[in-house]
Amino acid sequence: FLLMTTLHRSDGLQFHVGVSHGVVHSTLSGDDAVELRRDGSHSIVRGLAPGTAVVVAAFGDLASAPIVVGVDATTVRVARIFDLFVDGSAHGTIAGVKGESANFLLKFGAEFSDGTVITRTAMFEHLNASWRAHLFTFTSSDSIALEIDSQSGVIIPRANSLGNVTLAVSADSAAVIAYTEVVSNLITSGIDVDLAADFTHLGLGLPLSPMQPSDVLVVKIYISTGSTLVGSVTIDLSFSSDLLEFQTVERGGA
Repeated sequence: FLLMTTLHRSDGLQFHVGVSHGVVHSTLSGDDAVELRRDGSHSIVRGLAPGTAVVVAAFGDLASAPIVVGVDATTVRVARIFDLFVDGSAHGTIAGVKGESANFLLKFGAEFSDGTVITRTAMFEHLNASWRAHLFTFTSSDSIALEIDSQSGVIIPRANSLGNVTLAVSADSAAVIAYTEVVSNLITSGIDVDLAADFTHLGLGLPLSPMQPSDVLVVKIYISTGSTLVGSVTIDLSFSSDLLEFQTVERGGA
């Protein structure tokens, strides 16, 4: 667990401070029950054996009141994963440059078997990646389009996806799992091709209105060439023949 230390200033302001600010945590007793160690900018307390330990924090000449940390033999497990969101995405779409993460990160909250709830905000603002890596695993249903680091949840766009990509976070050997779906739409500095209902929806990845059998779907293809001069472009349009039947090309040639 993380050891959180709050600094109270004389003007009434309060700040969370850690080892990167000069805070030092130590035990007054109970070294056989807990282990204190530094993990990045945080102090971590890890239970070693049932018992209690007295822990204090020091910041320069200031010393905190001691706290008692209890360790028992009860196993606490992840009971539920909720509130999934891909940080950096918009409208269910990851619009990224091929091979660059650009801070795309699968975030979530979790509830534990002892009733403890860690919100999505607290999970990623107050707990570091190495702590999460001990409990949670990340997977992608299409790693060719969207690669996700199994320990950190950092997402790297690799290719455009033909449909939704399922991103999952699991715990306890996948006994507890939650999903979210996104689309991968790469940004390119050269020629780029997008499908959209009209120009105002370009790049938003918004779903089309529901259709009925025999309805006609007009697919508009937008090509961005940037500063590249082109005379013609050949495009292959892929679709499920079980759901759609090709009719005609309104503009261009087939």
